[in-house]
Amino acid sequence: MNLTAYIPGRKFPSISVTGTGCALNCAHCKRHYLEGMIPAETPEKLLEVLERISADGANGFLLSGGAREDGSVPIEPFARLIRKVKIYSDFLVNVHVGLVRESTINALKTMHPDMVSLDVVGADETVKEVYHLERSADDYLNALKILDEEGIKHSPHVTVGLHYGKILGEYRAIDAIKESRAVKIVINALIPTKGTPMEAMAPPPVDEIKKIIDHTEGFEGERVLGCMRPRTGDYWEIERYAIKNGFSGIVLPTDKTRKWAEENGYGWKIEERCCVF
Repeated sequence: MNLTAYIPGRKFPSISVTGTGCALNCAHCKRHYLEGMIPAETPEKLLEVLERISADGANGFLLSGGAREDGSVPIEPFARLIRKVKIYSDFLVNVHVGLVRESTINALKTMHPDMVSLDVVGADETVKEVYHLERSADDYLNALKILDEEGIKHSPHVTVGLHYGKILGEYRAIDAIKESRAVKIVINALIPTKGTPMEAMAPPPVDEIKKIIDHTEGFEGERVLGCMRPRTGDYWEIERYAIKNGFSGIVLPTDKTRKWAEENGYGWKIEERCCVF
């Protein structure tokens, strides 16, 4: 069996349409992950970024950013430019959205991205206490149905332990994804991040992550381990467990996992792009 090692890096950079700005300032992030993205707050700046990364050999990009107060990512001003990118270039485009609203869907239908990524949350408490939104988990689960109804390809993400390291709503989120037309399911796990209220938290236990992996069985699309997950100590075991469970790919697998897989008859295909493709 061949496995895919996703190594995005320079070939598939992440771009933020809000720079380091985010109205929610979520408890697990505090804008930390936005700081590692290329800022492009206007279509004009985005065009400059795309010309630069194209010259640098990129094969695509993730379009993401911070959220507005309603939990949506402001992708609308970039819709026409992304459509031109899809018509006149070979770039693969992954658009990360938060909560979808009518203008989000209209923008996506204009863009025709290759894939849409969205985080799916299954607990009301997490929406309120981590995302700081006065919304419910149903709003996130309904986003799957809306994307299905509109025929928009999507690869949902579930972060194990997002609620301060606790398991809360992950099983419900996965059940909803199983019922959707999702292309892939991406499983992440909380990394307690410095400078956030979760800094002193422990990551979710290895055994709990394994149970979540078990629960993805029955999903008809591909299953992959995403980029956000602990890799120290015993957490490399999660990678081996996912492979044994039938996961087809891993973002940035550890050297230990790559060696173990090769010793056990697996081959590796390297893809310098996002794991949703």
